[in-house]
Amino acid sequence: MPVSGTGPPVIVNGLRQEQLPTFLALHKIFNLGLCCILARELLPLVEIGFVSGEEGFWIVLTAIRYIMEVDHITDGEGQENVVTDEARIRKEAGAEMLKGGSGVRVGGWTIRTQKLTILKMDEVERWGQLLDTTHLPEMLFGNSSLELIHEATGIKVHFNALDALRGWKKEGLPPVEVSAAAKWKFASKPSQQVILDYDYTFTTPYCGSECLEPCAQTSLPTGRDKSAFERNEDGAALPTLDWVECEEKIDLATLQQRDPILFFDEVVLYEDELADNGISLLTVKVRVMPKCWFLLLRYWLRVDGVMMRLRDTRVFSTFGADPSDVPVVLRERQMKEDTFQSLASNGYSTDAAAYADPSIAGERMQTKLLKTEKLVLRR
Repeated sequence: MPVSGTGPPVIVNGLRQEQLPTFLALHKIFNLGLCCILARELLPLVEIGFVSGEEGFWIVLTAIRYIMEVDHITDGEGQENVVTDEARIRKEAGAEMLKGGSGVRVGGWTIRTQKLTILKMDEVERWGQLLDTTHLPEMLFGNSSLELIHEATGIKVHFNALDALRGWKKEGLPPVEVSAAAKWKFASKPSQQVILDYDYTFTTPYCGSECLEPCAQTSLPTGRDKSAFERNEDGAALPTLDWVECEEKIDLATLQQRDPILFFDEVVLYEDELADNGISLLTVKVRVMPKCWFLLLRYWLRVDGVMMRLRDTRVFSTFGADPSDVPVVLRERQMKEDTFQSLASNGYSTDAAAYADPSIAGERMQTKLLKTEKLVLRR
């Protein structure tokens, strides 16, 4: 899709209105080629937390989307500058894009995202019955998901809002206290009395879902319960998946290499603005390179003037020499939390506007949990 050097730049899907001035300023100062170089250099650092700043991330993301969606650009004199040769890169990596650009097949893995609109009213009511609650996030993307399937073993790691909210229900945290002046904002009617007797922040311990799909290696029966207690015809227990704590760490050196990005996407699972008292947001981002894939599941909470929570789950796997081998999948879980009062005592700002970027906020919060686990296939 050509972009004229004299006409307005093409803005790809996903760029928010408030981010346009920053991108346009960058586009005006630098040419698109430099934007793409910036993206390749900074994206690995942004996703593993070495570079922060919401605007910086969206500039990088926009440039990446140009790389993925624009075949070439034409300058004012009509000369074509090739931005990227996606077909050549995919061929060298042995990768195949899925239909509609929804994912990629590479290294024995099929990785795809699905992004749909928020649930309709009847769907929300059905979810309320499933979860036994009348309280759900304002924006619930119940049909959006990310899934990663290892074809030879049937290992499937996936992320969805329903399982995340099941985690919210199970954890059952007490509601975060807000001032009486702020509590009225939760009422749908001025005369309505509000009793916050549930965790209205939708904080979840969710760090992903996993299961085994039917395949030759696992010999799982189709259409049956694959629980750990089910047994096959010989009486032997069927294969299961378990996360086991380990000493291994995610290979940051591999993530920082300047490898081409075969696929990148972000999926919002749910979001709630807490009646204008802050933000509760659950998202998952995935990045696929020729040697590995990496994803970040992030739950971010800011209750203005009260407290903040950041729960990050990073999952990483390298592609083995033999795609039929059981893959090594590592998961790093990190939980951070702090109050605005505690931040003030340490000399930090208590202005909510200073914490629009969860990466910046995370640098100032106390770490409550940090551990690494490995996914083990038990046969």
